[in-house]
Amino acid sequence: MAKALLKRGKLNCADLEEETDDCAMEVILREIINGQNAQIQTMRAILDSQNYPEEDDCKVEISPSGSDDGKVEIVPSGSDDGDSTSSATKYQG
Repeated sequence: MAKALLKRGKLNCADLEEETDDCAMEVILREIINGQNAQIQTMRAILDSQNYPEEDDCKVEISPSGSDDGKVEIVPSGSDDGDSTSSATKYQG
């Protein structure tokens, strides 16, 4: 979201050291982008070190309508083990 806001080009800041609202906003946006990039790099390094397979999509299974348990299971696509609960991440809302 920070990158999208920055790319809109609506901020008027010629020098990031200026004390304007636009410059303050641009500094904040760049800090968010840099922080998230560092987190992504760390996450990828951990995934690589643990030999997790690369996935570009996941299957999201939602409890049938009428069920009030609030659980959602996320099952990696290509999971052939037949037991979706063993590799699924469960979220409860």
